[in-house]
Amino acid sequence: MGRRQGDGRPDGQQRQVRQREGTRGVARGPSGGVQVRRLPGQGQGPGRAEERVGSVLGRGIDGRRRDPAAAEVARLLSVSDVARGRRVRRSPFPSARRPGGPRRPPRPHTRNTVSTDPRAEIIRAEGVTKRFKGLVAVDNVSFVLREFDVAGIIGSNGAGKTTFFNLLTGYYPPDEGRILFKGQDVTAMPPEKRVDLGMMRTFQLTATFDSLTVVDNLVLSYVRAYEKPSLPALFFSTCRSRRDHPKVVETLETFNLGHLRDRVVKNLSLGEKRRLEIAMSILAEPALLLLDEPLAGLAETEIRMLLDVLKARVGRQTILIVEHKLSHVQDFLQRLTVMHEGRVIAEGPCDECLRHPEVRRSYWQIATEAGEGEAVS
Repeated sequence: MGRRQGDGRPDGQQRQVRQREGTRGVARGPSGGVQVRRLPGQGQGPGRAEERVGSVLGRGIDGRRRDPAAAEVARLLSVSDVARGRRVRRSPFPSARRPGGPRRPPRPHTRNTVSTDPRAEIIRAEGVTKRFKGLVAVDNVSFVLREFDVAGIIGSNGAGKTTFFNLLTGYYPPDEGRILFKGQDVTAMPPEKRVDLGMMRTFQLTATFDSLTVVDNLVLSYVRAYEKPSLPALFFSTCRSRRDHPKVVETLETFNLGHLRDRVVKNLSLGEKRRLEIAMSILAEPALLLLDEPLAGLAETEIRMLLDVLKARVGRQTILIVEHKLSHVQDFLQRLTVMHEGRVIAEGPCDECLRHPEVRRSYWQIATEAGEGEAVS
């Protein structure tokens, strides 16, 4: 019992043998009604999945365009599905998943998954998700920043921008996905260790040493970044001997803090504290500088001064900015990422993103009948 006549194998093994021999293999297509049959000699593997998925997107496995209209429709549908909150379904093709093995990594939210950019990756997020009980604050976000990129993240309140910053810098652990910094997996690494690797950030609420003077705050930043002393040395002997260091003096002048050099930080205005915090971050010359709403609380003259400093860093430092005042920073941003309800809905050059229909609907709240070609201000 339990055996079929012919080869003496159990039923299950006979079915596996017949499928390996290519007698018949069935998979449902995207519509649920189309069946794909595997011909003899065609095994399962990523090549078959790429060929079928490529055909749906309008490209064959050789990369040549087969159907431009189908490719454009597929692209638009994929973007709108993400924006409307629909979750990405598992592939309907069995050959696109390895039976019994781990799933493939989530696909980044970019048009081309293969990059030819020779510059080194500074930071990469792969399928990062963060939940707070029933709220999904960041939902399967993939993101790459390369050396000397100057990029921005925008989105309405609650879009997940600051939460994503906290995930990148180690203040929140992701529930799913991983984060790599300069090729090293830092997903479980605490914030201070990431600082040692060259990652610095500012906060919406300024983070300075309020009981110390302005110059001592800058000295702490310099010594921490370049000399890495023990904790007692950091707060005592080392600081006093570095107050007139050329880098410290130059930073005071660059950020117009010279006249506030010996003032205790708690007596500064919000704008002055903001300038000091950013000055401390730039003084450390990190590989990656993350600025969370750096223009908040600044007067117009302070904004212009800070923008001049940031523009001077272009080509010298990798910078990621979250900023509501997009009109101030979009001129020197090389790329833009737009988030809505925890997801990335658009990514690319600023002008292209701002004209994207989903961005217009979800972020700018502009009526769709205004026309996609109209400039967004």
